[in-house]
Amino acid sequence: MKTSRIVLAAAAAVGLGSVVWAQGALQPVEVKYAAAPFKGVEAAVLSGPLDKQVLYTQRVRLAKDGLVPPHTHPDQRYTTVLSGTLYICTGDTFSPDAVKPYPAGSFLITPANVVHCSWAKDGDVVYQESGIGPTGTTMVKK
Repeated sequence: MKTSRIVLAAAAAVGLGSVVWAQGALQPVEVKYAAAPFKGVEAAVLSGPLDKQVLYTQRVRLAKDGLVPPHTHPDQRYTTVLSGTLYICTGDTFSPDAVKPYPAGSFLITPANVVHCSWAKDGDVVYQESGIGPTGTTMVKK
């Protein structure tokens, strides 16, 4: 009897989750990217907004050699590499010799206010980030 209640509760939760998910679905062609202030970088807010204290998700596309120079964010970021290999550096200065590769499928957690950069060294990269806003990007001054 106890097992059947657990199975029934799990089935109900899965069904309810499917309804909620379908209401917030986006097809790839519906994702609207905007140019970021860096060459070869575009971003799209999938859910948000970024300026409120809510969960947000954004998707970032880097063209080959696209670079987001050293910067920080006020919130912790959860990043999943969707395609390509994302190269990440830490520290105040970008150095091609100090990057670490994260291939598609990689998951990263970047704590708030940690200096880092993102680079598409080998080819195009798409990654997705989530966090709790408000968020922003502060560039490291040289």
